[in-house]
Order: sequence, then structure tokens, then C-alpha cells
Amino acid sequence: MKLRKYEISRILLFTVFAVTILVKCILFHLFCFGSLTNDRLLDDFQDFFSFFIAKLLPAVSIASFVFVFKRKWWIVVISVLIDIWLMANLIYYRANDLFLDVETIMIADNLNGFGSAISTYVNWKTPTFLIITILLSVFLVFTTGKNKRSWKGFVIATVVSVALFCGDYFVGYSTYKQTPGAEPWMYSSFKTVYEMSSGRFYYSNWIRKQWMEGQTPLHFAPALLYKNFCDAYYKKTDLKIDDKDKEVINSFIDFSAKDTDTVRQNLIIILGESFESWALQMQEDGFEVTPNMNALRRREHSLYVDKIRSQVLRGTSGDGQMIINTGLLPIRAGAACMLFGENVYPNYAHKFESSVIVNPIPTIWNQPVVTFSYGYKNLDNYQFHGVKRACDADLMEMAIKQCLTMQEPFAIMIITLSTHSPFWDYPHSKEKNHFKEFPKLFQDYLYSMHYADSCIGVFLQELEQKSLLDNSTVVLTGDHTIFRSSLLAEMQPIAQKYNLPIPQEESFCPLIICSPTIEKHTEIDTVCYQMDIYPTILHCLGISDYYWKGFGANLLDSASPQNRKISVDDAFRLSNLMIRSNYFNENRND
Repeated sequence: MKLRKYEISRILLFTVFAVTILVKCILFHLFCFGSLTNDRLLDDFQDFFSFFIAKLLPAVSIASFVFVFKRKWWIVVISVLIDIWLMANLIYYRANDLFLDVETIMIADNLNGFGSAISTYVNWKTPTFLIITILLSVFLVFTTGKNKRSWKGFVIATVVSVALFCGDYFVGYSTYKQTPGAEPWMYSSFKTVYEMSSGRFYYSNWIRKQWMEGQTPLHFAPALLYKNFCDAYYKKTDLKIDDKDKEVINSFIDFSAKDTDTVRQNLIIILGESFESWALQMQEDGFEVTPNMNALRRREHSLYVDKIRSQVLRGTSGDGQMIINTGLLPIRAGAACMLFGENVYPNYAHKFESSVIVNPIPTIWNQPVVTFSYGYKNLDNYQFHGVKRACDADLMEMAIKQCLTMQEPFAIMIITLSTHSPFWDYPHSKEKNHFKEFPKLFQDYLYSMHYADSCIGVFLQELEQKSLLDNSTVVLTGDHTIFRSSLLAEMQPIAQKYNLPIPQEESFCPLIICSPTIEKHTEIDTVCYQMDIYPTILHCLGISDYYWKGFGANLLDSASPQNRKISVDDAFRLSNLMIRSNYFNENRND
């Protein structure tokens, strides 16, 4: 069958456009994961096939519209839209090890005042997709041909797309049958997102290694739309919990507890924005990055854990605050503080007659609502000196005033700010010039940590002079980590050269607790979890007659972390159900 000239022209345009999309998908994978392969890709043809079919699917599907567009400039428009989506996902992946979805976009207003944070994750790789589009545009300028549609070509490309879609979405994932913990439903993309949205599935390592690394944000579009439908359905607050799950949940709850314990000491929580443990160990030529935090963790009656695994999901800082205050873990889709801020939450703050959260941002992460849901009686976040937010020096000044005016025993949570990306530049935090060989991003982080530490030191010194620390439990930890695997990989050459304590794949938050109830200085160097902080605080405060102790382990009980009553995955799954159903409101009879 002889092809007409315009059909040949359209086939050429289709081929070139499809190849550019395919190249972008492969480059996106390279930029995110550093390799074209997963652990078994070269050893298993099925994995090899599954990997590339996920890249061919969007290339063929999107390029097929070349056959129905008469004007070539539409190709450039679509290509630019693809570039924008890929660049946004690349930036978001560098920040969170995740791809964008509707839930993330819907809470984007939390970036108000933090738009510059995006620049932290932009590098030379980001505009690469646009360069390919520019080359494509040059090609289009120099191509000729009649501007006629080719429905025949469109039909053929559509049939190929459908075949690729079926092969990928219903066959491709079946190559992962050897994944630990895998179940048959994991082999279908649609079934997987259904199980994830319903809260039945939390195997995050599987999602990371076998789900995300096998696709691109373009390929995921059909399943993403279905996921959004599932997420919307499972947001209903009248979510039913089956009897088996309810039995497990109730084994952690004592609704007969009278909550009669009397708290006799103050509670001071410093929730550090993006505090990572390795930064506490950094020093060079006598310059110590965090001397005040280190002095705090070396006190006699203290607990220090250098590997607290962050368990935040899409709610990031909001999730971190919720975990520490309630002992619950985040919901699977969205942020609990935004979607379910008015729930009834268990907490320890209600035990204090005087309690406050000092927050640098008036409205971020739904603070005007969750502050009171978490049991605090006041929120102190007024504007400082005519600006919209405060630096850590201002925060600590306000916190000192609160501590000196509140009736004891009081509870205060201070949420720091200066270590939020892009790591604000405070001149007096750079009195010495160190870490010259570090990438600027890491230099800025360490200097902002040094500045935050100096502000914390002023706060602690003032309270010590007023004899407030003698009868206080002081908790210092991070809300989440900031450096994901791709950023840590960039630091490894320098870390290995100077034998620095920078982790290779996963960062951890520090946990420091100083309390008169801790008999002796204790250090834990094994991996613990953010959900362990809540029960440990309860123990330090002497709160035993309370209906909810959390899913975590009391870290001051040496046997508890080694004998957990529930797996982390089950704690995530059940917390998701409890928050979505407002479980404590529906089941507690006061």
C-alpha cells in the first residue's frame, strides 16, 4: 500500500515527537534515581520490558494526536506542558521522594511565604526538558508537508497505545512477584491504588522501589485519576471499620481510664524545622554547628536518640506536629491537619492549665484549628515587627515571655523556622567561614542550623537562670528530615573524602529529652520512630491513667522498642482509619 506524502510527513512528525517524549521519560528516571535500572532490571527480561513499556506508553499515546492536529505548533504547546509537569515533579521528588498528585497540589497554599523554598531543589537538570523542546521546535520549523489529518495513523497509534496500556497496567507489575510482602492485588495498578487509598496498604518500600521506579508522572496519569476518585471516596468521615480492625485498635485503648494523673512539671517542646541528626555531629577546626543542642543531650538526666525515622507523608510539618502531639500516624492521602483538623484527638497538652503553641506562621497547616484539637489552650503567632513571620530569635524571645508569665506547670510547643528551605541567610550565623568544599545548599543548611542552635541556647540559658529547667521536661526533635536520597547522594564524594557522618540513603531526626524523671543519661543508636515520642513524653510526665498511649514504644523502657505490639505498617493503616472515622469522638463515652 502506497503512502501519500502527507502521511509520510505525519509519520515522521509522530516518530520525532514520540522519541522526544521517550527521551524525556528516560532522562526523568535518570535524574530521579540515578540509574536506568532497578535492582533486577538487567537480570530479568520481564523487568526490562516492564520498565520500557512504561516509558513507551505516554510517548505513543501523546504523540498519536499529531495525526489529528493540522497545525504543527500544537506539538510545541503539548511538549511545553509536558516539560512543566516533569520539571514540577522533578523538583517535588528531590524534596520529598514522591511524585505530585492532586492532594499535594490542593495544599499548595501552605507555600505562601515559602515560594523561595522551591529554588532549593532546582539544579542544572531541571531545564533539560525545555532544551529538548527547543530542539524539537527547530526541527518543526524546517519540516514541510501538507497539513492534512491522517485518521489511519491515529487509529493505528491508538491501538498500539491500548495494547501498551493493557500490558503495563495489568501485566507489567506481575514481574514483581518476589517482592517481600507482595499480594496478588499488587500486580494490577488499579487494584494497587484502590488498596492504597482505602488505607489497607502501607508497604512504602514496595511503593518506592517497584511502583515509582517503574514509571513516570506521564505514565501514571490514568491510575492517578482513578486514585483521586478512590481518595475522594475514602475521605468520608463515616468510614466503617471492620470488627477485626476494631478489635486491634481497642487493644491499644482503655476507654475506662479516668485520666486522674496530676502533672507536676513543665513541658517544653522545641519542634525544629528540618532538624537532622547528622548536623549535630558536624564540626570543623573547632567550629561546632550545634554546641547548645549537644550540651543539652549530654546532660545527666537525659535521653538521646540519633535515629528517629521520620514518618510524615504528604502533610510534612503538619504531620510531624500531629504525630508528636497525638501518637497517631498520618493519613494516606492528603494532610490530616487540613482535612480532619476538627477531629477529637488524644493528647497530653490537656493536662496543663496553661499551654500554648508559639508558631511563626499565622495560618500554616491549619494552626488556628489543630492547636486546640491537640489540647493546647492558646496559639501565639502574631506578626512580629510588621513582618509576616519571625526568625528564630523572635520566636525564642516570645517563648521566653510565655514561660515567664504562664502559671506552672505549663506546656509550650515552639515551632522553629530558620532551617526551612531555602535556609534563610542570617549574617550573624556566618561568623566563621567553614565547610568551603560543601555544595552551597549544605553549607547554608549547616549555618542555619548553627543560627537556630544559638537561638535555642539563649532560650535555655534564660530559663535556667530563672530556675525553670529544674522542674521541666524539655523535648527537642525535628518535624521531618529535609535531605532525601537524591540530595544525600550528591554529598557522598565529600562525605567519604573527609569521613563525615552524612548518611548515604536515609536521614533521621534527632530526639533529645531532658527530664527530672530520667534517672541517668541514656543514648539509643538503633532506629526508632516518630510515633515513639508521644508515649515517651507521657512516661516522663507521669501520665499513666490515660486512655490512649499510642502505637509507639516508650523509649525509656529498654524492652519496649524490641517488643512492639504492632508493626509500623499496621500502625499507619489503623491510624488512617481512626482519623478518617474520627474514632475517638465516635467511640469514647465521657
